[in-house]
Amino acid sequence: MQRLNIETWKNIFRNLQEDNEEVEIVWLDNVGTESEWCLCFDCELFEDGFKTEQEARERLQYLEESIIQ
Repeated sequence: MQRLNIETWKNIFRNLQEDNEEVEIVWLDNVGTESEWCLCFDCELFEDGFKTEQEARERLQYLEESIIQ
């Protein structure tokens, strides 16, 4: 599971903010493999591999606190 760098996240938040949208936390129900939580918007996946919703929520909270001030 690879994480995006802060500069990439700054661009993601800025682009979504321009359209008055937000990053979403979504459950991916993968057929044949282990299911997981992810950070995404619409059908664009940013980060995945979170085992719990709380883990994904903590990552998103960390990003928001680090970038959106």
